[in-house]
Amino acid sequence: MSINMMKQQRRFKDIGIEGMTARWYDNNTRKSRLTEMKEYAKEASKYLHDGCSVLEVAPGPGYLAIELAKLGICNKIIGLDISKDFVEIAQRNAKEAGVSGVVEFQHGNVADIHFPDNSFDFIICTAAFKNFSMAMLLIFIFQIIHLISLSVQLLLRISNNQSKH
Repeated sequence: MSINMMKQQRRFKDIGIEGMTARWYDNNTRKSRLTEMKEYAKEASKYLHDGCSVLEVAPGPGYLAIELAKLGICNKIIGLDISKDFVEIAQRNAKEAGVSGVVEFQHGNVADIHFPDNSFDFIICTAAFKNFSMAMLLIFIFQIIHLISLSVQLLLRISNNQSKH
């Protein structure tokens, strides 16, 4: 397994990273990604309020949601990922970090989100948009409109300017 295999799999839009590739990603990027996600959590915490609820779209191994939970600000953090394997990995990581009571990871697709209206105060998506087709991105935007409360914050991080949309 190598970074080239990750790039090969990621050239297809709107599919999850599964199996050996998901496990490789968690094992081989954990240290660098944890450092980065701690910084993101610190930045996001400037906008959070006590007792807030957060939806993280495409959390992968769950590093950001877990780091947010460790801050103790939010009552509920849900990570929604298209990859069943990443959901399992993220659940394991949350349990190991001692935050599984605050963080929940669910398998799902942003094109078909089933949460009640006004479910979240804050929606986060970091670096996943490069993996969305343009159609999926538009569907995602329309899907989140009903999820947000009036005071919602939406944090998007688009890190790959080589994305072809």
